[in-house]
Amino acid sequence: MIKPLRKRHLQIWTLWAVLIPFGIIIAWMAVPEKPIQELLQEPGNEVLPVLVRSVERPNYRVNLKANKDKTRYQIEWINKAGSTMPSSLIYRISQPENELVGRVKSNGVFHFNL
Repeated sequence: MIKPLRKRHLQIWTLWAVLIPFGIIIAWMAVPEKPIQELLQEPGNEVLPVLVRSVERPNYRVNLKANKDKTRYQIEWINKAGSTMPSSLIYRISQPENELVGRVKSNGVFHFNL
């Protein structure tokens, strides 16, 4: 290697020695924070007392409940047996688009305000 090539080679490797750690630091700073997991239903929903309607199926039962004045309504979903799906979404069908009510996991009792 002749002298100009050795000089150029040294300059390039010196530049790489600075740019690689700088690039690693910039890439580490660009990684986003872990997303905060938000519940789709409000924690600690109070169970409304009046049973308006109930539908019974082999694997689950769905109750429509209301308060005494029937101004607030609530869906109570009770899983009797474990579901084959890890979770399912419940939608309220309305126009012009459907509205997400909540998420039902494989086991348990779930309450969703309407």
